[in-house]
Amino acid sequence: MTDPNDQDLQTLWQEAATNSPVPTASEIEARAKRLRSRLLWRNWFAYISCGFTFCVCAVFTFILPPLLCKLGAALVCAACVFIVAVLAWRGHPRRADTGEDCVAFYISELRRQSDLMQWAWLWYIAPMVPGMFLIMLGQALQVPPGRRVFVYLGFAATAVVTAVIFGWAIWKNLRTARRLDRTIQGLTRPNGDL
Repeated sequence: MTDPNDQDLQTLWQEAATNSPVPTASEIEARAKRLRSRLLWRNWFAYISCGFTFCVCAVFTFILPPLLCKLGAALVCAACVFIVAVLAWRGHPRRADTGEDCVAFYISELRRQSDLMQWAWLWYIAPMVPGMFLIMLGQALQVPPGRRVFVYLGFAATAVVTAVIFGWAIWKNLRTARRLDRTIQGLTRPNGDL
């Protein structure tokens, strides 16, 4: 059973959400500029991170002795190139055309970024996994059989930490996509479907 007061509160909350004031064109334009600035900073951070990772793994392809480690480092380098390419191709903020409606442009940019974030696990996380796995496996197999127990424990601990970091990145990107979707809904609900 639900309390009737709870229903009234829920109805008030839903009505308040639908009766929110429509942002002006200048507010939308300011939001679009802020979004563009955030996207540029996000992209530059990713480019620098991938560049650093690429350089480190490029060196690893020459100095790590096991072939599996060399192959893994080369795969991580390829993953970095792929990530930068996807981000430059799909994640780069567009500029509004001079005759384009600022609200429609802002909503289309939000949709583009939301789609990008929803699939970040596929283009941002997944490409790194095979290379990192091969690097860790190559290191583990290089140790003599008598000491492998400790190496396997270290391998497992590294795998768990990596999985937690990747899980956090996936969660963060999905949360960002949901936030962008809520912003889109807030912009389209008062005016009808745009």
